[in-house]
Amino acid sequence: MNQPQKKEYRQCIRCQQMNEQTDQFCIRCGSPLINRCSDEKGLLSKGCFKENPPEAAFCRFCGQPTIFNQAGLTKPFTDS
Repeated sequence: MNQPQKKEYRQCIRCQQMNEQTDQFCIRCGSPLINRCSDEKGLLSKGCFKENPPEAAFCRFCGQPTIFNQAGLTKPFTDS
């Protein structure tokens, strides 16, 4: 007997909507669901675009801002 496949979900960091694991953007607010490096391929860069943890403001591989940082979903470290 085949058991139904259990769906996996990813929570939106902005509105807390539960989205399907395969979704790239939140179905409620349109925010990105995967925190990738914002470094795109160009004349001076090979491009990174690697996935980072949700709380990362900067890419752990190359140090460029993440898309969550650019969208205002994470706050970079500030020395108070």
